[in-house]
Amino acid sequence: MAPQFLDVLPQMIHGITVLFTDETSLRALFSDKRVGNLWDMAKMICSWGIESVVIQQPDHSNLLFDARTAVCYSLPPYPTVQVSLTGLNDAFCGGFIGNFQKTYSPWQALVAGTVAASFVMEGNQPFYPMDVVPGLHEARAGFLTGRLETINEEK
Repeated sequence: MAPQFLDVLPQMIHGITVLFTDETSLRALFSDKRVGNLWDMAKMICSWGIESVVIQQPDHSNLLFDARTAVCYSLPPYPTVQVSLTGLNDAFCGGFIGNFQKTYSPWQALVAGTVAASFVMEGNQPFYPMDVVPGLHEARAGFLTGRLETINEEK
């Protein structure tokens, strides 16, 4: 995201439910402004009529700012062997959106997206995530729910 579009971006994205971005793009967008940290950037984006902002980190962890509750969450990636990162962000977004449509809970959707991304990381074939052991998704979701942190706004 380029800083020259900061003036028109609010009108373009007003009313969307979730904005997915990565830390580098978010910092680039606000590079001309004096915005202190990622949470201030996420709050500003939410002030444009966005319900939640998901910020994907370089280490594959994710940050979530939920404007409805004004809560910030951090979730590390599932600890697994990384075979391939192809499709990682697509799987995360798909898992997030699919769960959000069922639960309308941003933090539960964050967990579901991270679980979906963990399966994609483990294999390099397009249908690898489809071959997981029954119940593994729920087990990983339980594990990651225990690692979900509500954090202060220092990032």
